[in-house]
Amino acid sequence: ELAAKLPAVGLVPPRRSQTLGTFLDEYTARRKNDSKPATIVNISRVVDDLTAHFQPGTPLRAVTVQDAERFKAEYQSRGLAAATVYRRLKM
Repeated sequence: ELAAKLPAVGLVPPRRSQTLGTFLDEYTARRKNDSKPATIVNISRVVDDLTAHFQPGTPLRAVTVQDAERFKAEYQSRGLAAATVYRRLKM
């Protein structure tokens, strides 16, 4: 309720709902301007994994801690090194 009242009186900008696909597209576009080519490859890999796991149309607010834990478990089940899993999740 408070999140709806504050924008109504001009104290904060209105909340913007976004889908995972839109957020990832915008994030990738921003990072392309200031990242090295290898970083862009790594970002693209994580973006592909996220969209395969959650679907691009998933509302960001619908992703729960349990969903994130399942995504982490999926990475771990691939036999990736712990450091690789950590780096990808951090990204």
